Amino acid sequence: MTGTARDARRWGVQNSARARSAHAVFVTLVAVAAVVAVLWGRRPASLVVTSIALVVFGLGFRTVRETAPAWRAVLVGMAVLTFDAACSVVLPAVTGDPGAAASITTVALPVGFAGLLAGSILLVSPRGRRHPGAVIDTALVAVTATTVLWAVLLRPHLDAVAAGPVTVVGTVLVLLIFGGMTGALARAWISQETRHAGLGYVLLSAAAGLVGNALKALTAGDDPSGAPWWIAILWAVAYGGLAAASLHPSSVAVAPPPPDERLTPWRLVHLGLALITVPAIVGTQAALGRHVDGILVAASAAVVVPLVLARVAILARLYHSAQERLAHLAEHDELTGLPNRRAVTAHLHDALARVAAGRSPGAVVAFVDLDDFKSVNDGLGHPTGDRLLRAVSERLRARLRGTDVLARFGGDEFLVVCEGDPDHLEQRVRDVLDGALAEPFDLGGTVLDCRASLGTFVVHPGTTPHLDEVLSAADAAMYREKGRAPGRLTRQAARSR
Repeated sequence: MTGTARDARRWGVQNSARARSAHAVFVTLVAVAAVVAVLWGRRPASLVVTSIALVVFGLGFRTVRETAPAWRAVLVGMAVLTFDAACSVVLPAVTGDPGAAASITTVALPVGFAGLLAGSILLVSPRGRRHPGAVIDTALVAVTATTVLWAVLLRPHLDAVAAGPVTVVGTVLVLLIFGGMTGALARAWISQETRHAGLGYVLLSAAAGLVGNALKALTAGDDPSGAPWWIAILWAVAYGGLAAASLHPSSVAVAPPPPDERLTPWRLVHLGLALITVPAIVGTQAALGRHVDGILVAASAAVVVPLVLARVAILARLYHSAQERLAHLAEHDELTGLPNRRAVTAHLHDALARVAAGRSPGAVVAFVDLDDFKSVNDGLGHPTGDRLLRAVSERLRARLRGTDVLARFGGDEFLVVCEGDPDHLEQRVRDVLDGALAEPFDLGGTVLDCRASLGTFVVHPGTTPHLDEVLSAADAAMYREKGRAPGRLTRQAARSR
């Protein structure tokens, strides 16, 4: 067995071992949570699970270092939630007040869950977070669905049990955060060609958090201590999923392929629905004479509006980039990146006007035509011909002055426009061409000795030649030179390595 094969086998064995460890950690945490919750209650179970998950996650952080910014945000969120779980156990035991940690929980839960949301968005945004639009789209769908769930089911229940404003605000913020997180992760999961267990664990974690918080609001009302013991199992699924994801080897490959970011009518309708859902709910409440949910309006403004604005900004940037690209393509050759016929013609028109007005000392216009270029396309293929055109353009551009304009005029023809003393520029342009073509071109295994014919037209100060006259004269000079010295400028040899 070769060294490479042994390394590949060892790598596969190590990955399999890490995957089994991840699954074992997840199952163990859920089992431990169930046992501790039955014996000592929900809060001790939550503290044990979050503490173990945080330690495991920290140990597994090296596995996910390639996506460290995302996982670091998740780690911070888990640390805050572990602190909250500790306070929920210690403070009531010390003070004898079951609600002693309520104020800490009110702050810690949204902050910790916000860290999880930020990490999830960074995690599932494709490669370097260059295409976050699809993630925001799906997050908006999930947040909108969560908003409807809140208005139809959860808020009426909290009102019925006379829940305080702190509980109501904290619950709606946590649910919206988890709703957005679950939607973003679901989009990433669906869009992956290969279903990675690492991302599956993170998605399971977010879904468990969403369901757990919703059921907690329905069962506990305004008394967090009244939540049933089995809620701890959902917390175990949530935290255990994150711990398992940090250990699983596939967590470094959770980024989905870049999505379609085009501005479509559906996207506009989608953004509009996201914005009008809450006003529609509030309007319906007012029309039916029910209490208008101002907290929902505020929470939606804090979550939905920033997401919509971010999505609009992405679409605007894409539109602006598309406009810039279209403008660039309108004046540049797509193959070589040089100015095209339209652009160089406009530049030459302005240069002739400057010479005629005495604002420029003169100009030289040069036509360059590659000799026998057709035989390259016919004998070696058009891809090789394209590579030759790019290589010639790069060499010419590197040797010309920054103020000179080199353009692809069409086919295998280039046009050079130089302003300055015409008595010196004409010979300089010839020297540039000879120097650019002096060495063979290595085109990926095929080596070509390329030659070209050059025709120039000199524009002296004070003269006013017409643009078409200049181009025709330079073109005619090029063809005269091509016919006059075919042996000197049409040498071509093709060699394969």
